[in-house]
Amino acid sequence: MTERESYSVARFRQILGFVALATWASAGGCSLTQFGDESCDSTDVCRQRFGFGTVCASDGLCDPPSVLPRCATTYPEDLFARPLKYRDAVVLGTMFDVSEPKQLGRQRAARLAARQINDGDGFPGGPAALVMCSIEPDHQGDDLDTLEAIEVVSEFLARTLGVSAIIGPSSSVETQAAFEATEDSGTLIISPSATSPDLTDVEAKPTDQAPGRLWRTASPDTVQGPVIAADMDARAISKVAAVFQEGTYGEGLLSVFKESFSGSVEEFSFRNSGTRAEAIQRARTATKDEVLFISSSTADAVAFLIAAAAPMGGLAQVGLFLTDGAATQALLDERAEAAFPRVRGTRPKPLDPEDFNYGTFLTAYEGEYDESAAQLSFTPHAYDAAFLAFAGSAWALTQESGLSGRNIARGLRRVTSGPATNIAVTAWQSVVGAFSSGSSVDLSGASGSLDYDLATEELAEPVEIWAISGGPTPKIVPASPP
Repeated sequence: MTERESYSVARFRQILGFVALATWASAGGCSLTQFGDESCDSTDVCRQRFGFGTVCASDGLCDPPSVLPRCATTYPEDLFARPLKYRDAVVLGTMFDVSEPKQLGRQRAARLAARQINDGDGFPGGPAALVMCSIEPDHQGDDLDTLEAIEVVSEFLARTLGVSAIIGPSSSVETQAAFEATEDSGTLIISPSATSPDLTDVEAKPTDQAPGRLWRTASPDTVQGPVIAADMDARAISKVAAVFQEGTYGEGLLSVFKESFSGSVEEFSFRNSGTRAEAIQRARTATKDEVLFISSSTADAVAFLIAAAAPMGGLAQVGLFLTDGAATQALLDERAEAAFPRVRGTRPKPLDPEDFNYGTFLTAYEGEYDESAAQLSFTPHAYDAAFLAFAGSAWALTQESGLSGRNIARGLRRVTSGPATNIAVTAWQSVVGAFSSGSSVDLSGASGSLDYDLATEELAEPVEIWAISGGPTPKIVPASPP
């Protein structure tokens, strides 16, 4: 941890106590003096007496729940305010940059899964609950960048609250950072959208006895890269300028693409918005038939398309190929409209809205939030990730020694065989019942079949080529064949 990160963590630890007292006092719950009446020798004792989030402090007395400003949003909304009510709840965390619409959609999808599990009568001991954290830069003026925020949020969720699983983050770099930050606590990380093939090898080969604690509901880019190459080869593209984000996602996907592409590739990397502009400018002068742009950030993809929409300057006549991170409605900035007809891209192939699971998810999401999830990338994957994390928790509570990241992961290794079961409100108790008896279930979700290869704990879902429709309301749509 850098000196700045150490300072940030220490500063947040310092303010947690004040925020905890203020939250408890404003909630109108038990008086603060009740926490001083009895001594404690462990946080478990405090949580049995006073409920979720309470801790045994250094003075040997129980303190009320702490609330980190980045993690003040919860489901149910009174989770922190009424901890005794949620003493036996199964509480997990989420970690997204909610300043981005697509990531806010993923947080909402995870919340929808928790609410529907409770509509399906929850757990035998209590409800499903979420502490939903934002890792956006400079949240409420705290001066943290995204990776520093991950460090602080990970410590709060895993150590202060003791959650056993975190849904998120979104990008591969962020997911690896969260995985490393929670190493000591053993918290399970399940990302809906981190696709770098490098993440496959961050742990030893998994087994039933020693399952991995890094999971994802999106396929690694070992699937996406060859699809990009095949599409370009089919269209006789022979020279590609690749503008890519440095890090596990951009470098990993580019490497897989190059292994399958029959033509030549000239590379232009960038680290941030400043170097992004330089990389795009250098790509203008490259000899190329098409530009492949790889970034996990929608803002990066928008900036690239705006540059490519200029009538002259080296990007005006060539094809433009984007990847799964860009396939979201926020990409369709009117300033880039002139470039839309030249855009193709890849993304996990959405199910048909007539599919029971996907269609039910779309209907439920729109009913809950009054917006469509169809144009928000990886929202069904986030919904499935949350359901899986809670399903793994049901296994851990009934078949293992209790909630922990590894015990939840053992449950996730039991969702690929057995009776075919849809992720749905009415199916939740079937999952709980099967796990209670030690049986497996074959789950299918809003994103598709959750048929994990247990040798790698990875999925291999289909990939589709997308384009941008014309007309007054552009949309991300399946592309025409080459």
